[in-house]
Amino acid sequence: GEDGMVPTQIPPTVVQGLANTLVATTNRADLQPALVNELSTYPLPEHLKAQALQRSELADKLLQSLGEDSLGVPPAARPWLEMLDQSIAEAIIRDPSFIAQPRNPLRVLIDELDHLGMLLPSRGLQEGEQRAATVVRSLLQAALKTDKDHPQRFSDALFHAHHLAKHLSQRYQRNVEGVVAASNGLHRLKWAQNKVNVELNTRYTGHQIPEIVPRLLQLCWQAYLTSDALDDDSGEVGETQPWLTLDALIQLLDGQPHNRQEQAPSRETVFSNIEWGLDHAAFDAIAKDKFLTGLRQRLFVLRTSRDNLVPFVPFVIDAPGDFDSEEI
Repeated sequence: GEDGMVPTQIPPTVVQGLANTLVATTNRADLQPALVNELSTYPLPEHLKAQALQRSELADKLLQSLGEDSLGVPPAARPWLEMLDQSIAEAIIRDPSFIAQPRNPLRVLIDELDHLGMLLPSRGLQEGEQRAATVVRSLLQAALKTDKDHPQRFSDALFHAHHLAKHLSQRYQRNVEGVVAASNGLHRLKWAQNKVNVELNTRYTGHQIPEIVPRLLQLCWQAYLTSDALDDDSGEVGETQPWLTLDALIQLLDGQPHNRQEQAPSRETVFSNIEWGLDHAAFDAIAKDKFLTGLRQRLFVLRTSRDNLVPFVPFVIDAPGDFDSEEI
């Protein structure tokens, strides 16, 4: 291994040559001899050749894993990642720690394509989904034609992949809520949504709340509160755990809660309750994990949102009428 060794700069021409060889060699049994042969064409010290060969084999293992089921890469994402084989191989041969650098632009792009792939079916794409997949492919092709050293090389592809994933995530969340509508009856669902929005507006209009709260509501907590209202035969809203957890989160992060408690629940309890709610109400696992990472940072590291409060924006309320029926 390279543990304890000073990272060595492998010349760019060698990096490119080895990556070319790695990608072009289809029979894995021929790979090591082909890499050794490629290395023999460069006047490098033996220890540097050994490191370059080791990194090339590491790159090969990762590329093989990305193309198989071992890393859980969704089938829809694999064609895009195959397009990046050369870039990924070069990145690893250049610096094996690349894959552990969460802010590396290529690493971020891989994560975003993986996320987008999770939101697309493995086969039978609908017209809009097919269009999205084609756009991503075109942007990757364009990026691969640009200068390898350009710092913004993958920025367009990353931007569009991120926004397509966000759009599909929201669409699937709406589809999940549509299943709830079908099982509970659209009339009853609309009534519950209205009750929840009225209660949110009553509690928080004019209040400053942590900016993470609107994101939580949009991600799924509003739908979770609606589901809670549907489960409560009394038709009352406001004093169940999802509501108490939301108010406690606002208080813990120095916003203006509806009902300030002298003995607020612990940060660990609030985090655990939100994590449980997301597990049951959030469709998009990647978006859920990203949110929980940010929430963990806000609750346990920064411990406040005093510098990041926003005014609560009231929800639109449907006109009274059908939803007030006592028969519901």
